[in-house]
Amino acid sequence: MSVEKAISRVRPILLNEKKAVLIADKLKGSSLQEIAKANNTTVRSANNVNLKNTSLSGVGAEPKVVGAMYSAELEKVYNSLVGNRGVFSFVLNKRELPTALPNYEVNRKRISSARKGMTSKIYEAIKKASDVEDNRANMYVSN
Repeated sequence: MSVEKAISRVRPILLNEKKAVLIADKLKGSSLQEIAKANNTTVRSANNVNLKNTSLSGVGAEPKVVGAMYSAELEKVYNSLVGNRGVFSFVLNKRELPTALPNYEVNRKRISSARKGMTSKIYEAIKKASDVEDNRANMYVSN
C-alpha cells in the first residue's frame, strides 16, 4: 500500500490515540463526582452490563470497557480506560452473579452443532486454497 493511501487510514487512528492520551491526563480524582466536576460533565449509570452484550447505553459498543467492568473490584474508581468511542472512568457499585442453569445440555448441543459446521467450512477453505485434486471417487471405478 502506498503512503498516500495509508495516510487516510492511519491518520484517524493516530489522532484518536493522541486525543485519548490528552483526555486521560485530565481524568484525575478520587471519585466520579470529582472527575466529572473537573471536566464539566455528569456521572451516568450503566445498568445490566454483561459480557453477552458489550454495548453501553448512550455510548455504543465498548467491549474493552465492559470487560474491565466484569473483572473490576467493588467500589473502586477506575480511571482513564480508553474505549472505542471515548475515555472512561467507572466505579462498580453492584455485581449480580448469573443464575445457574439446571441443565447445560441445550448449550452443549448448540456448541457441538456450531463446531460441526465450522469443520466443514474449514475443510472447504483448505480444499479451495490447496492445489490438490480429489480423485477418491475414481479409485473404486473399473475401466
